[in-house]
Amino acid sequence: MRVRTDARETERGIVRSVREGGVDVELSSGAFVTTDVSLLTNYSRAARKAWRAMPKRAGRPRSETPTKKMVSLRIDVDVWRLLAQAAELGFIPSREAAVNSWLREHLSQLFADGQANNIFEHDEIRST
Repeated sequence: MRVRTDARETERGIVRSVREGGVDVELSSGAFVTTDVSLLTNYSRAARKAWRAMPKRAGRPRSETPTKKMVSLRIDVDVWRLLAQAAELGFIPSREAAVNSWLREHLSQLFADGQANNIFEHDEIRST
């Protein structure tokens, strides 16, 4: 377990008993403390949760069929800030999700309207 001892410091420990007033933890230093369960982090539980979520980090298996492509886009600073604000306020799930959704929506409309026939007239689009 990780025990938060104050706002910035943490120590490892082992839970020795659980009672109504809190949790008795033996710290790695040998000291015993009684603390609230909200100040504990269960490393095993956190590790299981991380493995289920499968974040893109070292040691995680890669997807056999990648569905994402890393690209670089130049986006106006004010647009990027507004996207971040919209995500923070919960208007959109994330900047990436919003951009993907809006691009997909507009591309679908472009193809549905039959305007896609003219899309390859530009050399820079054809070469990508």
